[in-house]
Order: sequence, then structure tokens, then C-alpha cells
Amino acid sequence: MSSIKPIKINHSSSYGMPIKDGTLKESTVSNLNSNSSINHYIDPSSYDQPETEVFTLPSIEKSFIDLFEEILFTLNGIPQYSLGLNSPTQIVKYDDFYFIVNTFSNSILFSKEMVHWNLIEAPNGESFNLAHSVAFDGNYLVITDTDNKRMLSYVYEEGNFIYKGSFDDNGLKTRFHYVIYDKTVDTYYAIGSEFGDVTRTYEFKIKDGQFVGLDGKVLVGQEIKNSNGSNYVNENQSYVRSFTIENDLILMPIHNLNKSSEILIMDKHFNVQKSILLPDSIGGVTCVKKVNDYYVLTSSTDREGHLSSNIAVAKNLEDFANGKFNLVDDSIYKSLESYTGSVEPIPYFIESFNDIHWLTINNSKTPIWAIHVDESGNVNLLDSHIK
Repeated sequence: MSSIKPIKINHSSSYGMPIKDGTLKESTVSNLNSNSSINHYIDPSSYDQPETEVFTLPSIEKSFIDLFEEILFTLNGIPQYSLGLNSPTQIVKYDDFYFIVNTFSNSILFSKEMVHWNLIEAPNGESFNLAHSVAFDGNYLVITDTDNKRMLSYVYEEGNFIYKGSFDDNGLKTRFHYVIYDKTVDTYYAIGSEFGDVTRTYEFKIKDGQFVGLDGKVLVGQEIKNSNGSNYVNENQSYVRSFTIENDLILMPIHNLNKSSEILIMDKHFNVQKSILLPDSIGGVTCVKKVNDYYVLTSSTDREGHLSSNIAVAKNLEDFANGKFNLVDDSIYKSLESYTGSVEPIPYFIESFNDIHWLTINNSKTPIWAIHVDESGNVNLLDSHIK
């Protein structure tokens, strides 16, 4: 796929709200108009503000063309107008493969061009149970099968992913949430978390389909450590949904009930180097990711764990603690027309590939978006039409 290129869209709603010395900014949403490179697909919206250039996805233009030919996708070779996505938590690319973790439908999809998709089968005739993420080293695929409290390994053979092994943290039944493969050190990283339990971290490889520690022995989960080797005290009332690897650091947003939530800055062995406390207005954090020149922090609940979504944007991580951030106006992605059932749309994981940053939104009829932050900190969202 080629790089992103601009199209014209209209402005809608105001961006964020003043937070201490933060500034009020404008934002845009994705509504193709008659000046778009693809005409007549969506009628122009009746916004009064001037047009602004934002970014679109070249693969999505191909999908629009396919739609005119009355085939948008194929799933296991069968033409589909929709992939039937139900609150996917992740869309991600490893090597030549794209993956969608279709969480509430308990299915995982893979593709080589984002149009023709295939399903990965759960092992032994079972079903995935709210799987959240995948990672791939070019040979073995790892799936966090979250509510089955296990990680699974698969190998790619003859056009499909074949089940090879399972890991449940030696009977501890950790609720695995997120896994990353880091090619620079040939290592998988994962976390498991559940309120009432200590978050556990994992560094591992896959050998003959089995999960092994970096020492080649049986993989054992570890509690989060301080740089001096002592346990980072965060037990019983904390919850972690994801983390990000940024150069030689791990950035982990952690949702605390007994104190303010925080972003942990860690080395690549999950040792805490620094903690950035977050204001309660951000709530129960989900994901932190650098998008263009800004950090974007998503949250899916309030401090007490009730559904309450936010997207917060800051120039530096420390700015979240200092109040120098903006909350994105949630009307960009949350409207009555967007709801799946009665549960409000919730921004979740952000992944980056093909020069695009991708945001999944749970409980939304438009669950996969491109997210762009311009040089002034304005957030632009574009519906990918992958549904």
C-alpha cells in the first residue's frame, strides 16, 4: 500500500475543552463531499466551516471501488458487504499480514491486502473468548485469548494459521490482554491483568509452538518491578489493558482505583523508571501511543470503572500530569447513530502501519478509524469503512 494522501472534508464540532492552560482547538471529522476523489458515495454534510485537508487511506479507495462493483470484502472466500465486526479491539500488521481481532464476535481475521479476509479457528473445536490482541514473528502467531485466560500459538502453513500450543501461566489463569512482537530483539512481550490481582508481565519466545522464557526455560509471569528489583506496589486495585514499545522504553497506562491512574515509563524488561500520575478527568486509561508529534491517550472508563470514554492529546507525556492536554470532543466518534445497542462507543487500541495510525472503537457501527494529529494538536478521524 502506498502512503496516505489528502482529500477534502468538512469541519464539525469544536475540539476538546480548555484544561488548565491548555487551549481550545478545532477538529474535523470524516465526511466525504463532492470534491472527494470518489464522488457520490456519501452526500456532502451541511457544515458551515471551510474545507480542510486531512488524510485518507489508499486501501479504502480500493474498497470504495469494490463497493461500486457490489463486492466490498470476501470472508473465507464468500463475498460480503460487511465483515461483521463487533467491537474489535485491534487492527494490526506484522510482515505481510493484516489482522483484525474481532473481540465481541470471538473471531480473528487475517488478510494480505485488507479486502479478502480469512478466519483463524480456535483450537480443538472451541471458541475464542473476548480475545484482545495478536503478535507475529514471521513464523508463529500469538493470540491473547483473554477471557479463556490463556495465550495461544499458531504457525502459518499452506495458507492458514494452524494451532500449536497454549499457555495459561502455569495454572494461574492470567487474563491476558495485550501482546507485541519486537523484531529488534526477537522477543514477544505480553501483559495480563484483572482487578483484584497483580498485573503480570511476560517476555518470551515460541519454540516448537511452546512458550519459553528468554532463558529457554518454562515461561513464568513476573510482577512489575522497580529499577532496583523490588516489586512496584500496585496490587489489588489496578488494571492494565495495553502498552507501547517506543525505542528502548515501554509505555504502560495503568488504571488505578485506589489512587490516580498513571503512565509507567519502563525499560524493556518491565522495570519502572518513572511514573506519570494522571488527573482523574482522564479516567480508566486504555492505550497510549505517539501519533505524529503528539501522544494520544484513550480511556474507556471513569476512575471508578464505569463506562466513560475519552481521547486526550498532549505534546509530551509529562503534559498529561501538568494539565497541558486537551480532551477530544467525543461527538466526533460518539453519536446516537453510532451506537451498537445501548452501550456508548469506546476508543480502544491504536496501532501504526502503512504510514497510518489506526484506532478501534468498541460498541460502534463504525469500529475502525484512521487517526491523525496535525502540527497544532488537532485530531482528525477518518472512517475506514471496514465494518
